[in-house]
Amino acid sequence: MDEQALFLFGKPGTELPFSLILGDSLPDFNRLELSGTIRRQPFRETGTPDKFKGLNFSTYGYKQVKQLRFFGKFDYGHSTEDNIMWHDRLSSHPVNPFQLVDSIGGSWKKDQYHLQVHGLAPLTQHWAAGLGLNYRVESGGKDQNPRAGNNAFEITVTPSLTYRTGNWNLGIEGWYRGSREDIDFLTYQNNVGYDYFFINGLSLYGHPLNRINFSYRYDATGKGGTIFFQNKVSWGKRWTGKLGYKIWEESAIETPYASSLNQETGRLESNPETDAQYSLERFDGLVSFTLPGEKWNQHFSVAAQYNDGRNFMTQSAQTNLTTQYLNAQIDWKALLKEEMQVRWIFNASVNLLSGKTNNILYGYQKLETLTAHGSVFHSFFTGQKGRIETELAASWETDLGSTLNIAPASVFIPQTSEITGPVVRHNFRYLSAGDVKVFSQITWYPEWKPAPNAYIRLAGGANRFTAMEETNSFVEIGLGSYF
Repeated sequence: MDEQALFLFGKPGTELPFSLILGDSLPDFNRLELSGTIRRQPFRETGTPDKFKGLNFSTYGYKQVKQLRFFGKFDYGHSTEDNIMWHDRLSSHPVNPFQLVDSIGGSWKKDQYHLQVHGLAPLTQHWAAGLGLNYRVESGGKDQNPRAGNNAFEITVTPSLTYRTGNWNLGIEGWYRGSREDIDFLTYQNNVGYDYFFINGLSLYGHPLNRINFSYRYDATGKGGTIFFQNKVSWGKRWTGKLGYKIWEESAIETPYASSLNQETGRLESNPETDAQYSLERFDGLVSFTLPGEKWNQHFSVAAQYNDGRNFMTQSAQTNLTTQYLNAQIDWKALLKEEMQVRWIFNASVNLLSGKTNNILYGYQKLETLTAHGSVFHSFFTGQKGRIETELAASWETDLGSTLNIAPASVFIPQTSEITGPVVRHNFRYLSAGDVKVFSQITWYPEWKPAPNAYIRLAGGANRFTAMEETNSFVEIGLGSYF
C-alpha cells in the first residue's frame, strides 16, 4: 500500500480538520470503484432493514497545483432495504429522538449523492486558508401504504485559517451545517386513514393521529468550530491535537402549517400538537503522537466526544427528554515499511460508551458498553500475478451494566406501554447485547496489460450476538481502478 491509498485508509489523522491533513504534500492520485453489497440482519433495531442490497459508485482524488492543494470525493449509492419497522426517515440513525412513524412498515428504495471538496491555499509565508464543502442529497420511498416519499439535503461548510511557524501549525476551523428532510405520506388506491405516532425517545408523545395523507418536515441548522495544533518535535516525531464545539438544532413540524407565514411575527405557523425542537451540544477532543522509525511508524491517540441533547415540546412548553452520552477511545496503529512501501498495518483500540436517555414522564435508559478492536493489514507481491492486499479484523463488545427503567401505562401516559413499550425494549436489547464481529477483505491488483491499474476487491463479515443466538452478515464485491 502506498501513501496515496493511505490518505483515506490506514493513515492516522483523517478525523482531523482537512486543512491540517492537506498540509502534508502527496503525489497526485485518483481512484474510482463500483461495488455491490448484500447484508442480512435478522437481529436489528428499528430503522434497520432485515435485508439490504446496495450498489455504490465512488471516486476520489488528490491534486496539487503549484502551492494549492485539493481533495475531492463523490459517491452515489442506490439501495433496496426490506422490512423496516417503526421508522420513516432516510437515515437509519437520526440524531433527533423525536420521530414521526407509522406502525405498518415496509420496504424502501433509496438514492444518495454525496460530494466532498476540500482545498488549501497559502496566503503568506506563515498563513494558509482552507475551505471544505460537503453536500449530500437523498431521496427514497416506501412501497406499502401509507407510502412515504422522502427528499432530503445536507450541506456543511468548513472554512479554516492556519498559522505556521517553525515546527508549529496552529489553526481554527469553522463549521456550519444546514439540512432538511420532507416526508409526504400518501395512501394509494383507497381513502383509508392510517395512524401516525410521535415517539419521543422512550415513549409515545400525545395520541396517534389518523390521517389519509400527511406531510412532515425536519429542518436543522448547526454551527461551531475547532481549534487544532501540530508540533513536529524532531526526526518526524509529532504531536497533534484538536478541541471542538458544535451546537445543532432541529425542528420537527407538520408542513401544511409551515407553509403559512404569520404576518405579525414573520415566522412560520406551527401546530403545537405535533411540533418539537431538539438541540444538541457536542464537545470533542483528540491528542495523538507519531513516532517514526526507519521501518516502523507508530501512532498513538486518545479521543473523546460528549453529547448533551434536549427536546422541547411546543404544546407543553417544557423540556421532557434529555440525552447525555460520552464516547471515549484509545487507539494504537503501527505501519511497517519494506522497500519504501507500507506492507503491514497493525491496529488496536478500546472504546467506551456511557450515556443516558431520560424521559421525564416515562423513565430512562442507561447504556454502558466496552468495545475492543484489533486488525491487521498486509500487502505483498505475487510475481507476474500482480499484488494482493489482505485485511483481517475482529472486535468484541460487552455490556457493563446497561439498564432500562420505563413506567407502565397509567392515566398520565395511556397507551404508551402497549404501543411503544415493546419497541423500546427491543431496541434496548439490541443496543446492550454484547457481540463479536469479524471482518475480512482481499484486494487483487492483477496488473493486466489492457487495464494495468485495475483491481478486484472482495469483503465479508459477520457479527454474532451470543446471548440472542443471532448472526448478522454481509458480503461485498468491488471493481475499481487507480491512476
